[in-house]
Amino acid sequence: EITENDIYALFQQSIKKFSFDLGYRFVNNSNYGSQHVPAAGISYRFTPQTFVKASATKGFRSPAIVDLFLFPTSTDTLNPEELWNYELTWGQSFLKGKLDFEITGYIIDGKNMIQEVLIATPPPVKQNTGAFTNKGIEFTTNYHLLNNLNFSLNYTYLNTSEAFKYAPKNEINFHGFYNLNPVSFMLYLKYVNGLNTFTGLNEVTTINYTLLNLKVNWQTTKWLNVFLEGNNLLDAQYEIDRGYPMPGINVLAGIELRYHK
Repeated sequence: EITENDIYALFQQSIKKFSFDLGYRFVNNSNYGSQHVPAAGISYRFTPQTFVKASATKGFRSPAIVDLFLFPTSTDTLNPEELWNYELTWGQSFLKGKLDFEITGYIIDGKNMIQEVLIATPPPVKQNTGAFTNKGIEFTTNYHLLNNLNFSLNYTYLNTSEAFKYAPKNEINFHGFYNLNPVSFMLYLKYVNGLNTFTGLNEVTTINYTLLNLKVNWQTTKWLNVFLEGNNLLDAQYEIDRGYPMPGINVLAGIELRYHK
């Protein structure tokens, strides 16, 4: 039997152009003892269009039941995951708020991340990693070109000291939305580079892929929406986990009913 109790506290305060955030979490686990998990952040707004912010946050996660006991991949000797995350962000807006962006640099120092590793023969087993340091940059921008047309773009670069699964080196996400009431269109483009899908046996398998999705909505009435959605329209052949291919081109159609008082 494992019991975990958490207590949370959050404080936020604005003083003129400064904003302060403080957080605290106390964790008491019957297997892993007590842990103090603090967080702090500060931001300064130079002008209504420009701001900077910095934060330092501790992360802590005890192994879950699924990590310890369920399924063949579980391991009952796992240690909790721990890390410190440091971020520095600059934000800017232009064109009376129609265009904005944020760029963030971050460093993550941690240990004991839990991931599945193939040691000898299948299935893989869950293990703690050693100490690691991840460094990266994230860029996000939004552009409201028209009242009914907007775009968003997100780019992330990640450099890891260890080979982690599900953590691509480069990732780009692009969203577009065009509303021709009662019909609207949503475009989604995703590019992933350097994604590790397998680690173990002194081998790391890395893939790249591009996804293109398109969704069309027809709001026939206030309570009825008809949609048609096409996913992976480029028919990318890829796997998030080795041995489990993701679907190729697929199309969904349906209706959504909403009740309004």
